[in-house]
Amino acid sequence: MKKFVSVLLSIVLFLTIIPIGVMATDVKTGIWTYSISEEDAFIRECDKTVSGTVTIPKELDGYTVVDISSNAFRGCKNISAFAVEDGSMYKAINGVLYKTTMFIDADGNDSNGLAMIAYPAAKADKTFVTPENALTVFFSITNKYLETITLSKNIYGFSAVSTGGNINYLPSLSEINVSAENQKMYSKNGVLFGKSGSFDAAGNENEYDTLVTYPCKKADLSYTVPDDVSVIGANAFAFNGNLKALTLNNSINNIGKNAFKE
Repeated sequence: MKKFVSVLLSIVLFLTIIPIGVMATDVKTGIWTYSISEEDAFIRECDKTVSGTVTIPKELDGYTVVDISSNAFRGCKNISAFAVEDGSMYKAINGVLYKTTMFIDADGNDSNGLAMIAYPAAKADKTFVTPENALTVFFSITNKYLETITLSKNIYGFSAVSTGGNINYLPSLSEINVSAENQKMYSKNGVLFGKSGSFDAAGNENEYDTLVTYPCKKADLSYTVPDDVSVIGANAFAFNGNLKALTLNNSINNIGKNAFKE
């Protein structure tokens, strides 16, 4: 189990840390700002004025695109879909951007998985189901359309330690569901929970059963935290304007940062 968690954590760090090496001064080409490390390009930022479908290049000025910053699309409010050039290490599925990565599954086998890099801010779908082999999710907090999210069996947490991809801040989200086969996360009445070894929306590893996300638009006026939950995660109840009464159980031993942010 420790090996499994260690490998999963390394994926999170890989997606949020600039590749080791000497980085040149940022280069601007077309809609992209990127840095260079030897023969590789690291995309730092996309032009915030772009709209419609954005295609991720295989190369930039001859340098292979090997990584994209978790904040590259922050402020890009008009992107409705992503596509990728042939030969890229990235994938676009139904307009959502992923990167292929290896992980060790619950049975100890090497498997191919997907880490979500970006969900378009202007994608108008009201529902979203993650692919079966997706491991992590990362949503634009400016997406105002998503109302229901269903997480597949391998999802264990979030792709980046950044409020830019914080599921808690999706303004129209009212329900989160989780596959019954998921061993790291679960949902009750549309509320998202993480088991020991999962990660909350701030990138913290959960040691106990944790309430990860109470959706912003969940309409209930009152809520009682289940007895088997010991932690209220960071940003867990952030920006929910409907909830008027909250009852905590006697097992709560930690409340994360900005858990009740307004």
